[in-house]
Amino acid sequence: MHELLELVQISRNKYPVHHRHAMRAFEYELVNTILDSCGGNKSKTAEILGLSRRQLQRIFARWEGLQDQPTDSEVEAMVG
Repeated sequence: MHELLELVQISRNKYPVHHRHAMRAFEYELVNTILDSCGGNKSKTAEILGLSRRQLQRIFARWEGLQDQPTDSEVEAMVG
């Protein structure tokens, strides 16, 4: 899982905007699905993803700073 999130971060500057948006939507869906399955427990979510809790906090902080954060319908469309 950690490798997937690293791929998302690397791809941000490497691919066109629509690809980056798709990767951001994938990251958002992945993290939130695991967070939901952990009952909102961020420490457990970070553990499952192979991240430190601080790394997971940075992901959430980055999402808060985004003005073009994917909507639920965009996430569903991009992840099938």
